[in-house]
Amino acid sequence: MTKTTTTRFTGTGAAYIRVSTDQQDTQRQFDSIKKFQADHGVKIAESHEFKDIGFARDKADTRPEFQRLVKLAEDKKVQWIVVDALDRFGTKDATHLIYYFHRLREAGCQLYDASGKELIGAGTDVVKTLMAVIEGDKSHREQMDKSYRTMSGKAVKARLGEWQGGPPRFGFDVGCFSRETGKELWRVIFEGHNLRLMVYPDGTTKRFDGENNSPQPQKMTEVMKVTPSKDKGKVAAAVAVFKRYATESVNFATLATYLNKLGFRNWFGGHFKSHHVRYMLSDPIYIGYYTWNKRHHGKFYRFEGGMPKAEVNYAQRETDNKRADWVESQRLFKPLVDQSTWDTVQVKLAKPKRVKAPQSATTYLSGLLHCGNCGGRMVVGPARKKSKIGKTTDGRREYMCGTYQRAVAEGRREECTCLRNGVFQDVLEPYIERFLNESGKRVELLTEGLNADDLTGQLEKDADGYWDTFTTGIERLAGYLIKHHPDEYAGIVEEHSGYAEDALGPDDFVAAVVACYRKNFNPSGVVEEIARLNAKHTDLMNKWADLPTPLTKEKAKGELMVIEKQIADLKLQQEDVAESVEQHYKGVSDLQLAIADAKLAMRSTTGERALRQRAEALRRVLHRVECTFVATGHRHGGPGVSTTRLTAITFYPIDGETVAFRADEGNVIRATPVVSAW
Repeated sequence: MTKTTTTRFTGTGAAYIRVSTDQQDTQRQFDSIKKFQADHGVKIAESHEFKDIGFARDKADTRPEFQRLVKLAEDKKVQWIVVDALDRFGTKDATHLIYYFHRLREAGCQLYDASGKELIGAGTDVVKTLMAVIEGDKSHREQMDKSYRTMSGKAVKARLGEWQGGPPRFGFDVGCFSRETGKELWRVIFEGHNLRLMVYPDGTTKRFDGENNSPQPQKMTEVMKVTPSKDKGKVAAAVAVFKRYATESVNFATLATYLNKLGFRNWFGGHFKSHHVRYMLSDPIYIGYYTWNKRHHGKFYRFEGGMPKAEVNYAQRETDNKRADWVESQRLFKPLVDQSTWDTVQVKLAKPKRVKAPQSATTYLSGLLHCGNCGGRMVVGPARKKSKIGKTTDGRREYMCGTYQRAVAEGRREECTCLRNGVFQDVLEPYIERFLNESGKRVELLTEGLNADDLTGQLEKDADGYWDTFTTGIERLAGYLIKHHPDEYAGIVEEHSGYAEDALGPDDFVAAVVACYRKNFNPSGVVEEIARLNAKHTDLMNKWADLPTPLTKEKAKGELMVIEKQIADLKLQQEDVAESVEQHYKGVSDLQLAIADAKLAMRSTTGERALRQRAEALRRVLHRVECTFVATGHRHGGPGVSTTRLTAITFYPIDGETVAFRADEGNVIRATPVVSAW
């Protein structure tokens, strides 16, 4: 039965409708508000129907139609408002709701839900207002509970390899599979923003374009999983990105340009950018593992430590999660990228202090070179042509002190404490080759020094240097075996003596010693022996005061010192040093390979890819090269005439100690290393 208009609905009325997504039923809200009008005999003009679509409840401060409605109420142009229900009014929490209640009440505007309940009005008492606030807070808590359940459910499904939404990485599609048989039923190819193509195994297709328009699986019998693309060109290009990053000194932007030039587009249909490549290179999907929770944009919770943890993020800003909090499935398919390449890429990504890739391949030393006089980075000067004095410098790339270059650019040349300090790239190349040759020989000395016939003898100090931890560790392993398992150790020595028979080398010997140690190492036995010696030590200490003569006390003192040394040695044995030995030996082996790669790269051709490979090889060995200069007395510098002369080149390797060479006026290598110790 239609009700008549009452005095509480005087003036201009308005209706407000809000839905989080365009899939939600806006018509239902319209229908309930129409019924409200019929029940109360009121009419809301179409111009006063306000609708926000795609806005969450906590976005009240940014919902455009909501803000326009509140402003009209405060301008006295709207006297009452009706919403389907309080949660459609939508605020972050109870405090936020009270804020908007206060604004409407101060404006003299009434608020009703579609059932006719007065939420705000001149006659609304405190109890009714509090009840409305409690109801709003209850709705907020329900939203948080739903968010918690959703996030927990996503984690469980992600561990099973089920796709949790979002476009897949380049080189992948999303497939629908039978839960029972694992057979692919169809797949979705993401062609761009809201552009999707459904493809059946027989080749038939169907388009699903538009926002939130995607084919859905049967929940009980089908499951969606990320699967490699059947486009071999995409897969090959994705793998090439990994290969190039692993073997070349190349940045993300260069690789993005590489993909764009091949005609490929990212998963949103746009051009690849550097951050797209960065996400690709760190995603385990390329080795077969589906991963969820790499980035966080949840509103109420962050998945951390294996469970959702409260963290309000109403703006839903995206941030990176820690690697330990990623949720990873079991391997779903054969890796696209081989394990060695993947490992190399991850190590490279994890080095924040690593020297950046050069912008131009021709200046492959860019970023490595520093001025030894002021410590500033050396920058690349313009390509030089034939100078006025007749000296040809065509094609030669010169580096100069960045401190001086900035001072000149800013008009502070007279204030600069450093000089121009320029050096050509080709002048430095012979010094680099010599550094690599000598460093390679020193690493070979170390591995050759692992002679099974005399392992427990200290290696020559000029050969071990930086790897002293390793040599000490391998000697401790051998010492343990000699004392507790002499026959087994003797067999290892006999088999690997001189590394002559069966082409055995130091790798095999180290592996044999480590394996034997791990097989026989008994930490519990060591603990028992330490306890026995401690008891003996205590007993001697208790008897110390009763010893009759100074001579007997001196003898007891000597015995105590022997026991203390035995305890100290045993405590060292408590630690399983095999892991440390293996890690350090892997380090020296990796260094040996890196030096060999760098030597090979220095003799490579001059194409762009070859030069980037040269840059990458050097960056695996070096993190800094300093060039030191002295003044020549010339007043004006430039190509052919310099105000300074190169006197020394110092190399700072990633592993090891610094190595420096002196240079003469002609930049010919004649000097010996100033510092040369590993």
